[in-house]
Amino acid sequence: SVYGYLKGDVDNPRGDVLRRLASAVHMSEQALRYDDVPANVIALKRIPLLDMAKLGALKANEDPLAQWDSVSTITVSADVPDGAWAVQLRDDSGEPDFKEGDIIVCDPAADVIPGKHVVAVILDDRQAHFAKFRPLAHRDTKRFKLVRSNENYPDIEVSGKVKGFVLARAIKHIRDL
Repeated sequence: SVYGYLKGDVDNPRGDVLRRLASAVHMSEQALRYDDVPANVIALKRIPLLDMAKLGALKANEDPLAQWDSVSTITVSADVPDGAWAVQLRDDSGEPDFKEGDIIVCDPAADVIPGKHVVAVILDDRQAHFAKFRPLAHRDTKRFKLVRSNENYPDIEVSGKVKGFVLARAIKHIRDL
């Protein structure tokens, strides 16, 4: 209800919903019904939450949303670009900074930049991986290395025998504390 009201989908919520909504954002019912949403209330939206295991089945140039179950979503701030999606990390290869269970928001339209984290598919093992992007040549996004933060996991070099591609650059990190 809060999400729908803030997004503008609900113009006139029922009284009980309005009371709960007003309580949640620390406002009076009257102010919430007749005034604009205050500046200290963060605008939110929902984006698809994709399964890392299913992303591994993608082929080059295939839309990652083709693997979405059309149900799983995550709530993020409204400043996240349209077309963005999220994944939940399934291993500890990104530790100490990225832990198993953390949510990573990805923007497929964002430029792939050396030193930034990406989600990439390795075709040989049919798995999606989250790691830091390091090109093997200046401005080369076809031949690259996925550098893991956790020293117990090997880096993955995509070139020659190992085929793969970058799906999207990571733009936000969400973690439960």
